[in-house]
Amino acid sequence: MSKQRYTTIEAAKMTGVPRATVHYWISIGILKAPPLKRINGKPTRLWTAAQIEQIVALRRVRPGGRYNKKWVDESGKKWFPYGAKR
Repeated sequence: MSKQRYTTIEAAKMTGVPRATVHYWISIGILKAPPLKRINGKPTRLWTAAQIEQIVALRRVRPGGRYNKKWVDESGKKWFPYGAKR
């Protein structure tokens, strides 16, 4: 795995998920974000390849839709991705 880190804008472009959606997923607790760091005086999140894979996984589960409070797997059991509590 690469030690390369990517900004939120770069991660969004790489995954095809709008930056606003990434921030929304963070705000509702279904995506755990890396801590903010100051780079050139601006607060920035630096994402690893593994964290970007989480964005890709969420995109697969939620294609083109808003957060559904009742996530249900094939067996009918409710679940929340990445340990989010609702």
